[in-house]
Amino acid sequence: MKTAIVVGMQSEANIVGQRPDTIVVVGAGDANKLAADLEAAIAGGCDHVLSFGACGALDPALEAGQIVVGWSLTGPALTIACDRAWASSLLASAGGKIVVATVATKTVASAADKAALRILTHADVVDFETCVAARVASAHGIRFAMLRAVSDTADQDIPPAALAALGAGGGVDVWAVIEQLAADDAQLPALMRLAESSSLAFGALAQALADIGKNYGAADDAP
Repeated sequence: MKTAIVVGMQSEANIVGQRPDTIVVVGAGDANKLAADLEAAIAGGCDHVLSFGACGALDPALEAGQIVVGWSLTGPALTIACDRAWASSLLASAGGKIVVATVATKTVASAADKAALRILTHADVVDFETCVAARVASAHGIRFAMLRAVSDTADQDIPPAALAALGAGGGVDVWAVIEQLAADDAQLPALMRLAESSSLAFGALAQALADIGKNYGAADDAP
């Protein structure tokens, strides 16, 4: 098997590192580029797609650093099931909680928006790259799974400085953050809280990656 690992940021790609039979695709908030890069990875022989990285919680019971394993995706005119055998294997090896993820065409930044999306979709978490990856994998009929960790809880606002931080290549644009804080330093407490919760998520992801072992938890002979 050959696996395409879909992440949103370079920091998530760094957790995966360089692995044999793996192509890491960095979304960086660009749906069209992500889809095109994933199509290229599939054309290059990838027959499994794993969405990996941080996500936002819609369920108030989910805590920062909580590992979540996708069971299905929901959203406007979309319902896609994750590979159930792979999801069960991930849950058994990495722990966490089975969740429903929802489609997001843009970042859901405020606690109020998260609450509204929870009511609309009944989803537990929200993640942009997962939904793009699921659409592409489903179109090709190849196995898809989601293993992520909560980086911002349902009651947590994402400050504009954090949204400005994501560079075109998935890296951190430090100057954009500085400019945002210079214009509004009241964002600093929320930014510091997000840095702390994201650190918990990244630590949990590194441990989960070690726990799931060979083939990212997907057995070659699974249905």
